[in-house]
Amino acid sequence: MKKYLIVLTLLTSVTCTPNKEKEPLSVMGNIEGTVTDFKTFQVLSGVTVEIISNANTTFAKKGLQTGEDGVFTFIDLEAGSYKLSFSKRHYVDNSRDVNAVAGQIVPCDVALTGNPDFEVENGVLTAYRGKGGNVIIPDDWGITAIGVRAFESNILLISVVVPEGVVVIGESAFKDCTNLTSVVIPEGVMSIGAWAFNFCHNLTAITFPNSLTTIERGAFYDCSRLTAITFPNSLSTIGSSAFRGCDLRGNIIIPDNVVSIGGGTFMGGNNNISTITIGKNLANMSSDNMSDITLPPPYCCTSSAFTSFVVDAANPNYAAENGVLFNKAKATLIAYPKGKQGAYIVPNSVINIAMCAFDDCEKLTAITIPASVTSIEAYAFRLCKLMDFTVAWTTPLSVSNDLFTNTALSEIALHVPTGTKAAYAAAAVWKDFGSIIEN
Repeated sequence: MKKYLIVLTLLTSVTCTPNKEKEPLSVMGNIEGTVTDFKTFQVLSGVTVEIISNANTTFAKKGLQTGEDGVFTFIDLEAGSYKLSFSKRHYVDNSRDVNAVAGQIVPCDVALTGNPDFEVENGVLTAYRGKGGNVIIPDDWGITAIGVRAFESNILLISVVVPEGVVVIGESAFKDCTNLTSVVIPEGVMSIGAWAFNFCHNLTAITFPNSLTTIERGAFYDCSRLTAITFPNSLSTIGSSAFRGCDLRGNIIIPDNVVSIGGGTFMGGNNNISTITIGKNLANMSSDNMSDITLPPPYCCTSSAFTSFVVDAANPNYAAENGVLFNKAKATLIAYPKGKQGAYIVPNSVINIAMCAFDDCEKLTAITIPASVTSIEAYAFRLCKLMDFTVAWTTPLSVSNDLFTNTALSEIALHVPTGTKAAYAAAAVWKDFGSIIEN
């Protein structure tokens, strides 16, 4: 009886333990990783990742793109060596050799280096290190500003397309890019910084976006082949010497929204401006340093073709009469166009003649100044070629020594009221005229 029970127990034990086949080990493996920016450590989406086998020639190349998390995964790979290639626009291509291991997930994290042509920090393109030529600045890098001196002195630069999203073109951004011929400035740009295109001698035209509000000091200084500009209605400020030394031609129209123009804006160069039209809201035309004759007021225009100022009748600050610029009350004669020919009689409403008012008016042959004028500012008749200068003061007006700077007084006849010749012959400045004639 005891033996029987033992046998039964053994039989029961065998019956309750099932035969299990041994599971085979997996021969497949996965490769997985995350792609990041080398400099910012941010994950990169939209990276194209391709994989090929280094040993198996029958392996079909596979490819995918990283998602928002920057992750890529290749599954069910036979054990062996693979090459992974990584590419994304504006980044340097990268590649890795990775061994897939049966039954394992092999990590393969990769950091891509940004395009070496452009250096961008916090949305500002701070430097360009490319080969020049025709450059298109990336439009998917979140660039909001072209930084200070970003392209300065790049003589290989031929053309530039600034991307949408840029709001500011910084100081000296393209200064001394002497072979730059074309710039595309998109809508959204609000400010062009000081000296931004200074000395870009081959820039022949520029189109301003309707978003532009400010053109800062010297922005296009000495762009000697720039012949035409059209200001957008959005513009409010034009800085000193902004277009000094340019070859501007025809009619320059200052839009209604412009409230301020700095000194020397249209000076120098071989420009052939014929007319300057002033909008209804211009309130301030002033030099940064009115004592510095190298930076005369903005109304000084050195075009020998310049014959007329035109002012919107609704402007509360300025007026024009016979092409000559005055303040609204016509009490101050502000500027006489350089190309205006012949003799001129100053209106009796005038009590002040402004600095540089007749500066370099080489075609002005004679002028008559009424007794109403009580002050004449410095350099008002600098570089003139007058033949006759007529005044109505019975007592010589006290004027500064620099009133007639570089004007040959010895070649001009001074006409004075009857009985005042002796007083003028003894008065400073007036005594230097070639002849003094009583009317």
